[in-house]
Amino acid sequence: MIAAAVLLGVLVALLGAFVAFYLYSRTPAWRTSETRMATMRLLVIIGPMFGARFENPPPDRPAVMGEGPDPAVEDPKAPRIGQGEDSRSRS
Repeated sequence: MIAAAVLLGVLVALLGAFVAFYLYSRTPAWRTSETRMATMRLLVIIGPMFGARFENPPPDRPAVMGEGPDPAVEDPKAPRIGQGEDSRSRS
């Protein structure tokens, strides 16, 4: 009879601790707490032992954006500076 009372007390204490933790974990204080960070570090360390792997996303491919091709170099028919319509008609 005493063993059943002790087990019931332990069960009630565990249930109370779970409810208290659940309510605390929904508050803004939980987001910045050191307890949360320690829990996450522990899960990241222990997780791979059970097959849960944290994989980093693949890095983005680097892209270089330039000004584009110079139209005066690529198109010989393009008007050049100082050789527009006005300079041709004057000569």
